[in-house]
Amino acid sequence: MKCEKSFITSGDPLLFKCAASKPQIIAGHTIPAMRTNLLLVAAVVVCAVAATPTTATKVGVWEPITDINDPFVQELGGWAVAEHVKEANDGLKLSKVVSGDQKVGSGMNYRLVIHALGRDGKGASYKALVYDQEWSNTRRLLSFAPAN
Repeated sequence: MKCEKSFITSGDPLLFKCAASKPQIIAGHTIPAMRTNLLLVAAVVVCAVAATPTTATKVGVWEPITDINDPFVQELGGWAVAEHVKEANDGLKLSKVVSGDQKVGSGMNYRLVIHALGRDGKGASYKALVYDQEWSNTRRLLSFAPAN
């Protein structure tokens, strides 16, 4: 776009005169340049909205963790077992997180069902309740107990 300044006699800029860029021809139709830009912006916005996941977590409602194999979920389970071992000194080791739920509050609450191995190598299931607030680097093990 080509713009020129217009001056009054004092030399102060009064206004800009701008010549619009060439109109675009799309599918045999002439579309002014500004309109083409607006159509492009609108198309980008529509694509962004369409690509946004609609599985948002509801505040205060327990919902299943859909990807239990997500590395974050498995790391959280390992952290819960390690925190439990600090208190109980029972030598448990994480085998894997097998299921869980999550709930949004002032952070995220996680109810995890964890399979862990004891010192004797025998496996057992445990329930862990973990609170995680990423933006404040806060993580707490609220409970850890046998699942059965």
